[in-house]
Amino acid sequence: DDISVGNRTIKRLLASRRITAQTAKVAGVDCSQQEVQVLVALGQRDGVTIGVLARAAQMDTGAVSRTVKQLAVDGLVDRRVEDDSSRRAWISLTEHGRALVRQYEAARDDHYQRALGKWSQRDRDRFGALLLRFVHDIQAPPLERAA
Repeated sequence: DDISVGNRTIKRLLASRRITAQTAKVAGVDCSQQEVQVLVALGQRDGVTIGVLARAAQMDTGAVSRTVKQLAVDGLVDRRVEDDSSRRAWISLTEHGRALVRQYEAARDDHYQRALGKWSQRDRDRFGALLLRFVHDIQAPPLERAA
């Protein structure tokens, strides 16, 4: 049905390297797709462990760990070790990293607004309301096996 097709298409677009690269270029953010994913995830939930960040960025912990190391070298994140064991580190955005996230998100939001630009205000309001309702409802019931 149309909802399933739309859902698959949106997921592919949101994970698209091409879309991420184009948005980053427009925003003036010189980062890879993985770096953008990690930065945006930190922008939503700053000051987290690698494991929490990996789940938020929908990446494996090894990839996030490598990405965080590079972002730290680039001055975009801080990595603070909890104790002498170096087993648990807290990752947070630097001011520069926070600024890049704002730039990227502004470019992404502008792209969304242009995509909806020809829609009537009524259609935009209705779409927004239905999308929020869908997001709420899909999280509410436990997942069950289809009969």
